[in-house]
Amino acid sequence: MMITLTYRIETPGSVEAMADKIASDQSTGTFVPVPGETEELKSRVAARVLAIRPLEDARHPTWPEVAPGTLLHRADIDIAFPLEAIGTDLSALMTIAIGGVYSIKGMTGIRIVDMKLPAPSEARIQDHSSASREVAASPASKVAPSSERSSSRRSG
Repeated sequence: MMITLTYRIETPGSVEAMADKIASDQSTGTFVPVPGETEELKSRVAARVLAIRPLEDARHPTWPEVAPGTLLHRADIDIAFPLEAIGTDLSALMTIAIGGVYSIKGMTGIRIVDMKLPAPSEARIQDHSSASREVAASPASKVAPSSERSSSRRSG
């Protein structure tokens, strides 16, 4: 199962190279070797670039990393992260999704524009939303207007 994030990126360099860099840095990229990390493990939990959709180039950087007028290449990129690497911890998802991307050299803009969760996670989220709606609609959750609450206390 995969979690797929769609990023909108901007770079004066290659959008393909930047997409690969984001996938690597946000999943298996480290500065030093990690004890017990094998090539098999890295290949199992590595993020993968699924698609690159070029957008119109720009001349004004989102971040002031380059001089205005520099040709900036833009694209929407889909990167799939194995659920096994993230688990069901939302803070881990947010860290992997955007945690370190702002420090990647050569990027002048990034944002997450879409997120696709695996079906079981979506079902759990929808079930939770349904349960919340049912509680909100139940008679026990209705609060009487303040005038009724105060008059019932006086008469009782």
